[in-house]
Amino acid sequence: ESYRENFLKALDIDIFENKKMKIVIDYSYGLAAPIFSSILGMLGCEVISLNAYLDQNKLTLSAKDISSNLKQLSTIVSSLNADVGFMINQSAESITMIDEKGRLIDNQEIVAIVTELFLRSFKVKSIAVPINTTGLIEKIASLRGVNVIRTMGSHRSMMEAADTEDVGFVGGTRGGFIFTDFLFACDGMFSIAKIIELIIKNDIHPGELLDQLKIPVMLCQEIVCPKELKGKLMRVITEESSNLKRSLLDGIKIFIDSGWILISPHREESTFIIQVESEDADYAKKLLEEWKNKLIDWRDKLKK
Repeated sequence: ESYRENFLKALDIDIFENKKMKIVIDYSYGLAAPIFSSILGMLGCEVISLNAYLDQNKLTLSAKDISSNLKQLSTIVSSLNADVGFMINQSAESITMIDEKGRLIDNQEIVAIVTELFLRSFKVKSIAVPINTTGLIEKIASLRGVNVIRTMGSHRSMMEAADTEDVGFVGGTRGGFIFTDFLFACDGMFSIAKIIELIIKNDIHPGELLDQLKIPVMLCQEIVCPKELKGKLMRVITEESSNLKRSLLDGIKIFIDSGWILISPHREESTFIIQVESEDADYAKKLLEEWKNKLIDWRDKLKK
């Protein structure tokens, strides 16, 4: 009851009277199922629910199951002419979004969409996003004089940023969002409700906004590296990039005129992750190939 009361207080309840949203939600057999449906009922949304019951045998879904469920969600959203669709993960912390056309919105796109909607609706001094989030966030924020704080990629770092004075919103790259007027941690149920509120406030569907925003091209690739060489390879990359504009916040992020390259060791696997972003798709491919070859060459020299 306390959670529900605080949840509703943090929303502009009256705005939901302006438009009766039709939404489809896949609960992934998780924790949100028994709680969130009643809250959405209070908001007056028309909801089509999928997998809306707790199943102890499905608290961890395979990548194949998630992909299959997303395809089903996409089909239902488009066939029923719903305004938007969401999948909420089993722990009710992160979300995946399907637009009104049935298109899957990837994690970088959803951060850009929610940031744009949020900053159109609220005046804040600062927002925070992880270091590997699209550079489009700075462009969106600069148009409104909003400062962007870059964090490490962990949930802990996002929570620390949310506790920083003047930060009104924290957007993650794995479907997690923190709206600081409600909670200082990722809450998938509140994220869905807040996004619906923002969609109504701005009178625009997420797919329409996605088509308006020019999301840069982001490519990612992993390079195998033995665990015993990961520290040595990091030192080589640090030395080789010392004369370039860069950030060492979480890995090594190198800035170029039309984008960036982020190189970081995988926290668990014997690999390095290379992420590249550019507005030019061909240039992004060229950058990825260039830095992949550099890492392979440096790694192989360390093996000798």
